[in-house]
Parts: sequence; C-alpha cells; structure tokens
Amino acid sequence: MFFISVVKDRIVCSGCCLCDNSAMSASPRQIALDALRDWDDTSRYADEILAAQTKKHLLAGSNRALVQELFYGTLRRLETVDFVIEALRRGKISHQALWVLRLGVYQLLHTEIAEHAVVNETVRLIGKNQRGFANAIFRNTQRKKDEFLAQIAAQPLAIRESHPEFLIERWTDQHGEAATEAICQWNNKPSPVYARLNPLADPERINRVRSEIEPSSFVNDDFFQIKGGPVHPDWIAEGLVYIQDPGTAGACELLAAKPGETILDACAAPGGKTALLAAAMQNEGKIIAADCSEKRIGRLRENLDRLHVSNTEIRQIDSLGDDHGELPEFDAILVDAPCSNTGVMRRRVDVRWRLQPQEFQQHANTQLAICEAVLQHLKPGGRLIYSTCSIDREENEAVIDRLLENRDDLARLGSHQTLPWTDGFDGSFARAICLA
Repeated sequence: MFFISVVKDRIVCSGCCLCDNSAMSASPRQIALDALRDWDDTSRYADEILAAQTKKHLLAGSNRALVQELFYGTLRRLETVDFVIEALRRGKISHQALWVLRLGVYQLLHTEIAEHAVVNETVRLIGKNQRGFANAIFRNTQRKKDEFLAQIAAQPLAIRESHPEFLIERWTDQHGEAATEAICQWNNKPSPVYARLNPLADPERINRVRSEIEPSSFVNDDFFQIKGGPVHPDWIAEGLVYIQDPGTAGACELLAAKPGETILDACAAPGGKTALLAAAMQNEGKIIAADCSEKRIGRLRENLDRLHVSNTEIRQIDSLGDDHGELPEFDAILVDAPCSNTGVMRRRVDVRWRLQPQEFQQHANTQLAICEAVLQHLKPGGRLIYSTCSIDREENEAVIDRLLENRDDLARLGSHQTLPWTDGFDGSFARAICLA
C-alpha cells in the first residue's frame, strides 16, 4: 500500500512507481518536474501552477500531497540543492537537465523517500544520453549525504536556509540576526492549514461542526488548525467553515465593525476579511466590497455567497483611478493593500525568488496612493484600517508615517501585528488611523 507522511518535517513515501495510478497521465515526479519547468519558464506563481496541474491530472489524496511536496520543496531549497550540484558537477549542465537534478537532490537531502526509489525513478525523467551523468550525481549525493548536510549547516544563512541574500540583509537590518534565521526556518517548513467557523451560518449546524473538531485544534473561539486530513468538503461547500489563517483577523478586530455601519473594503478579494466584517456586523448595515480585478471579483462574489454574507454590495473599482463611481461616506474603510507577501512566504513558497529589491518602494508608493485615494470617502471621525501581509517596515508603519506627514487631519489609533517567529501564524500588520 502507498502512503505518505511527514516525520521531522521530512516527507516519507513508501514507494516509487506505486505513486502512479491509472487516473493520472504521468507519475508524480514527472508532474512535479513539469511544474518546476513551467514555473521557470513563466511568470506564474507556484500555487497557480499546482492548481493547474491538479486539475489536468486529477490529482487527489496522496498523489497530490507528493506532487506538492516535491514541487514546493524543491523551490524552497533551490540554493541548498544548487550548492550540492555545484560541488558534484563536472562541466556544463543544460537548463532542462538541471531541474531533474534539483528534483532528485532535493529528495535525497530533505525527504525520507526510499533512496533507491529516488535515484531510479528520477533518473528516468532525463534524456537517455544524460542518465549516466544524472545517476552519478544522485549516487554521490546519496553516498555523501551526511557530509553534505554538515557542509550546508556551516554555510551562510542564504545557502543554509535557501533565501536571497538581499532579503537576509534586509531582515537582519530590521529584525536582527536571530529573528532573520527564525523566519527563514519558518518559511522552509510545511505550512499548517487553519480554518474558521462561520458565525453567519446556521447556529445548530455550526455547533455540530464544532463538536466534531478536536478541542485542542482551536486557537481561539472560531479558528482551528486542520489536522489528520482535509476538512470535510461539505463544510466548505455549505459555508460552515472557511480556510483562513488566524493572522488575517487582526485588521478586522482593529476595525471593530458594528451593526448598522457603512464600511468600504477597498481591496476585498478573495473575501475572507469582508466576511469577518459582515459577521461582526451581524449582516446589518452595509459593506461595499471593491476590487479592481474582474477575475478576482468573481471569486469574491462566490465566496461571500457561500459564506451567507447578505449586507454586502460588490463593485469593481480601481482605488487608484479617478472614477470611483457614486459612493457614500463611510464610517470605516479597510485597505488590505497589495504587498510583498513577506509575511506569508511559508505558503507562497516562490515569492522569495520572484521578489526584487526595488519592489518594496514600489509597493509602498502604491499603498500610500490607495490610502490617499479612499480617504476622500471617509466621514469626519471615521477610521481607516491599513493592513498588509508583510513583515517589512517600509510597507507597514513607514507608509503610515508618510500618510500622516502629508495630512494634518489624521491621527494614529491602535495597531496589530503578527510575526511568524514569535506568534506562530502568518505575518501581518494593521494600523488604525482616525480622520478628524
């Protein structure tokens, strides 16, 4: 029987070709390799590619788990596996062959999949004229594994924990060496999955769902960690639960929405925070949930319908544009701004390689512009909540500093921040300001 599990943050697989089945058109390793090459050849993010591969090959259960681990794990550990490949290679390696080597070396160093299966099955993914060379790389990695792991442990953090040097330097400057190492280690571990009970669903059904969840899984009254397998699909389909990290709730708690208020969620998709606001308002009052993307608007509408949100009007609005249409004055505005995603790199495994140093300032300029644009719709005495899923100061408090420097009618209120290395959840930031 095939099985896959995690031991000491390593993936364990009972076999090799047994991972394949008749419902799939390719083996999990071939699918993972195709995903890696797709990622390398396009600008698409890893989660989009995995979703496409899952749909194409009808991946489910242990097969999907293995593909995800091989794909995401290889991306996480690129610097580390390249360190080993560089030490073993002789001569040039074609770009196509390099991804096969990366996939194989990752399995040998960072998983407990049977080594004979790794070597035999991964070698088959490369051209016949290169199989001897690939086999030699894998056999040497297998033979010298302990030696390589010791060498890796002695390398600088960028290689040891496989992160770009510019991020290491930036985080060290902002958070210190210990925190930087902790966040790198956090980013390289499989991400736990959390969900929350939806208070807008039928109370009796919610109570039944609650009774079926292990009490120790709850991190507060509503959020719980999903353990021992996926959450029941009917719970999601019927809007009883919503997959969401507890770190996302801070901004909504800071906004403290009340029944009867009028609220703008300026960057609302996919709708998790909108639904939290609607729950706090008991579906009374009005929320305008806006987003600039037509595609994301569709997902937003689907999520809010499923989560029994009834006090929300969905609009496609570009907050940076000149025409926001007819809008009322709002008691509160939430700006959950687009950002670097440095607080959620554990989930967005490839962000570290996509992100460029200049993007932090670009994001900060956009974030400031969004805040300035939506403030025209805030009532005197109203509150604006600015939030990101970033751990970077330039995108967080520094944006508020710039906003208050430009206007003398704004004042800071409370703030909320989660840091993965101390709080154990996704990184997030939120600051409330008040309009005089």
